[in-house]
Amino acid sequence: MLNLKSTMFEESANSKAPKSVVLNIIVFFVTFFAIYYSESIIPMVLSMPDILISSLGYSMKNPDSATDVDFFMKLSTEIMMQPKYMIASLFSTAIGTVLAIVYCNSIEKRSLSSMGLKKEGSVGKYIRGFFLGIILISAIIFMQVLSGACKMSLNSNFMSGIGLIVLYLIGFLIQGMSEEVIFRGYFMNTLGGRGNPLCAVLVSATAFSLAHTFNPGFTLVALFNLVLFGVFAGLYIIRDGNIWGACAIHSMWNFTQGNLLGVQVSGTQTVSVIQTQQLSQNTLLTGGTFGAEASIFTTIVLTFGILIILFLPQKKTVQ
Repeated sequence: MLNLKSTMFEESANSKAPKSVVLNIIVFFVTFFAIYYSESIIPMVLSMPDILISSLGYSMKNPDSATDVDFFMKLSTEIMMQPKYMIASLFSTAIGTVLAIVYCNSIEKRSLSSMGLKKEGSVGKYIRGFFLGIILISAIIFMQVLSGACKMSLNSNFMSGIGLIVLYLIGFLIQGMSEEVIFRGYFMNTLGGRGNPLCAVLVSATAFSLAHTFNPGFTLVALFNLVLFGVFAGLYIIRDGNIWGACAIHSMWNFTQGNLLGVQVSGTQTVSVIQTQQLSQNTLLTGGTFGAEASIFTTIVLTFGILIILFLPQKKTVQ
């Protein structure tokens, strides 16, 4: 069985982080919201002219709409989901990576190595994670298709959006790394240095899931599956001895389902090569408006993946 003792946890044990696990959780959420709002500045500034023009046009047609908060919130969300602003949001997550590293280095006095950002074997582990991310999410979508819950068809117009797809790929490479650095490189490893390694994995996975609470179509199944993904990623990092493989898995999981297979990524639709259409009304199979991540097939694949990580024979030199 996987040995949860990690050199990253050992290095983090010497940090200046609070001794209390509870206090570390509080500090993380304060830090996370600071990161979240910092990442939101650029896309909000870019989208503000469109939001103001659309809001003004609606207000002129509907003079009594000054208090229609729900409409304006919906309007803002729809505008922010336009490709140019979504791509800006993905690229802006680089800010989160930088701020998490600065926090760990300056406040907790931790090294990059303690965050899993190690050079040794990084290229090979990233490449392996790159293809594993594609395989995992593809297996889920294909299970949905085989069950009759969804069908796939080629998007005949995808070549006209190939430039956007490339930008999405770069954006998801940045975004996947950012979330892993924040939730695992920073939070999980900080907790791992202060207490039970299993607790560190579970708490950071739960925080990761809760961070998606306000995504469109969020359900209890989505909540549970995102916890499973967090556990999978945390255990994968411990087994790999660094964070690079998990970054690649996360990035390609999102890019493959959104821009290759045409599935909503945590409730968000993007331009894609293939279009995957839901046929069944059973949201347990399809995931509903949240997408495949809220499907029972994701539960099956991630549970199987976690068991493999836990019980596959482990090389003693992995750390």
